[in-house]
Amino acid sequence: MVIIPQFCEEVRKGDEPLCLRFTNTVGSRGTAPEEHLKHPSAFSQWLVKQKVVPGPVTVSAKALGDAIEYRESLYRLFGRVAEGEKPAPADLGRLNGEVERAVSRLAIDTDLKWEIRGVSALDRALMLISLSAAGLLGGPLISRLRTCGSETCGWLFLDHSKNRSRRWCDMSDCGNRAKARRFQQRKKLASHDSR
Repeated sequence: MVIIPQFCEEVRKGDEPLCLRFTNTVGSRGTAPEEHLKHPSAFSQWLVKQKVVPGPVTVSAKALGDAIEYRESLYRLFGRVAEGEKPAPADLGRLNGEVERAVSRLAIDTDLKWEIRGVSALDRALMLISLSAAGLLGGPLISRLRTCGSETCGWLFLDHSKNRSRRWCDMSDCGNRAKARRFQQRKKLASHDSR
């Protein structure tokens, strides 16, 4: 199946595709996961901030629970792929089902552009996430998919470095913490050795 490029956003250097921004709505996955979508209005606000919907949308508690379950399925799928493993059949099946549902709603508008028709704003947003995921998995950037090297983070990102050696989701956050930790360890070791 060919995924329509318009829905598989162009990823400029330093940007992350919508599907990865969605999986990264949990912080500190490695230690004490911090849910960023704690309530339906937080999910609505996130969708507006990501420019996936033009304004606030109604999200029920059940819809939020379903979205979080889907996010975790995508996270597992991308995490396995980032580690060079095959995705679990259940996670791949879930994505394929969502992509099929999205593709069934695609149509050409009067401006001769693709659009998703006949669904709520929330469903359209989730369909865009699904198409973004399919575009990443089936596209040339998949070889750049990484999991943050921080023991506490766990975020997914695309490595845009020339030599593909980036280890951190964000150098100013996880990267700096890791450097500070290594500095403190060296300082402590040097202090211990000088005694």
